[in-house]
Amino acid sequence: MKNKGIFTICFVMVLLVPTFVWATAIPDTAGGGDTSNPPRDISVDCYGNEGELGSCPEVCEDVAGCLRTFEESSKFYYKEAVDTCTEIVYYGLKRGFNSDGTEDTSSYPTLECRKKTGGDVLLSPPSACFTDRNCSDGNEIACPNTSSPTADSMGTGPDDFYGQDNNYKINAPSYIKLDSQGKEVASTSASWAMAKDNITGLFWAVKEPGNGSSNYTNPHDADNTYAWDNVSATFLAKLNDETYPFGGFKDWRLPTIQELHLIVNYAGTSPFIRDDYFPGMLSKYWTSTLYKGDETKVWYVDFDEGGKIDYESKTEEYYVIAVRGGSSPAADRLIDNEDGTVTDTDTGLMWLKGDIPVPSDPTSWGTADMLNWEGALLACEAIVFAGYDDWRLPNKKELFSIIDASKNAPAMDEKFLAPATEYWSSTSYYTDDDDDANDSNAWYVETADGKVAYKDKKTGECFVRAVRGGTNELDGGIITVSPTLASNWSGGSTMPILWSGGDDGKTNVKITLIQGDQENVIAEGTPNDGTFIWTVAGDESKQSSIKIESTGGDIAIQGPFSIGPGTGGTSVPTNLADIIKGLQILAGGK
Repeated sequence: MKNKGIFTICFVMVLLVPTFVWATAIPDTAGGGDTSNPPRDISVDCYGNEGELGSCPEVCEDVAGCLRTFEESSKFYYKEAVDTCTEIVYYGLKRGFNSDGTEDTSSYPTLECRKKTGGDVLLSPPSACFTDRNCSDGNEIACPNTSSPTADSMGTGPDDFYGQDNNYKINAPSYIKLDSQGKEVASTSASWAMAKDNITGLFWAVKEPGNGSSNYTNPHDADNTYAWDNVSATFLAKLNDETYPFGGFKDWRLPTIQELHLIVNYAGTSPFIRDDYFPGMLSKYWTSTLYKGDETKVWYVDFDEGGKIDYESKTEEYYVIAVRGGSSPAADRLIDNEDGTVTDTDTGLMWLKGDIPVPSDPTSWGTADMLNWEGALLACEAIVFAGYDDWRLPNKKELFSIIDASKNAPAMDEKFLAPATEYWSSTSYYTDDDDDANDSNAWYVETADGKVAYKDKKTGECFVRAVRGGTNELDGGIITVSPTLASNWSGGSTMPILWSGGDDGKTNVKITLIQGDQENVIAEGTPNDGTFIWTVAGDESKQSSIKIESTGGDIAIQGPFSIGPGTGGTSVPTNLADIIKGLQILAGGK
């Protein structure tokens, strides 16, 4: 049955029973701020080894090689004649990685020096090179080594940094403002008391901007700090008051470390959070999660230092923010796919079971490689494993999602092969302190205990564990709104397949259910108007995806999500949240 508007969806909703549990979908690292409808993600800026790039990188697809520039100077000259200095550029193929994630140093070509104007190849490498157009003796530099090039001497280009989190815009942050009674108010309202996260389903009790002085009679005062052992009696007790509970709810609590880090805005300024939904936020905030290495300490998130995750003694006085809703991760959320991959059914992400390089036989994982940040990005993009070629380096939020704070040394589930110590994320470390030196760092996660820190992209090395999954919201392409990642559906239930973008209704689309290597067309030649109502069918599977393909060439694949046992002919979805979110977006909300 095909429907072209909100009316039929509303009619369908009357038949639905609201029994669902929100999956722990992971919002993008960005903070939003886009005014388009539906809102699009605005990710953190794109960075190379030494600073922000002029534009975000694209994949190098030129088989003849992509432009590299000499990395020791933005200008590079040689003395062509006694009185003639000529600018040259340095060419070479992209740093190469094999499909198992190992670096292919044998593929480096003999490099050439070419004139910038005209592109003529220098028949013999220059013997003296300079950084200035006058070829001054005081500005002489070492000439490129063209006889035995290395990764460093061959130079770099923007496409070397393809695969950082800006290239993958997944689950754009989305919030709703609520008043003190839990009722929705306009997104432009200057007065609200709670923020609902549409991605995770969590409700946050926002702070009232402070004046620099604490007021402990008001639990919403942003200036209040607490020792961890006092939070329950002096903060949560006021929100959960038996007579006048905040918003009518008595289940306010401190967030877990996994919940609190999801509202960090890595695209913002200090404090790194969406202040249009979370006003008055400051620096370090307690979580409810004890540090397993020493339970006199507790995990916190520092919104002042870019979202740093660390632990400290309970006696320290930090800020607090309360949350309610959500669900605990399922005990069996991690599924070993018996092919060298592990699927997290809570987040909808698929992970390598071990580190790169990946083996030809998934039961015989070898020794892991340590790479710098550039190498980690390129290695993940090159991997072809378990039948998939869309592996990527995980962003900071995704990487931290597989940390199990209830464990220590390692703080990771045993379904993953014995992890190494430190893993790169695809997220650059950014602060708004105008210190360009900070732009050369990227976040990494320590698996010994889950601590998150940063190190230099070029000189630092970490291990690499790739991820796949999620919908990459390419600019100008199709964005799938429903079904959401990790949602659960019963056979025979009603699923609204909702999308936007693409060809603005000028073409038709084909909608396909993907399960393993099987593709079954759900609808072909249906109008590209953003809505299709589907009666869920197909095999029971936790690895289902929907592909939407327009005749104009736009493609979006959303998944994985789960299809469970049939409902005996009734039309009851397991995930009513997808219906609600779809209605909000179709109606113009966030």
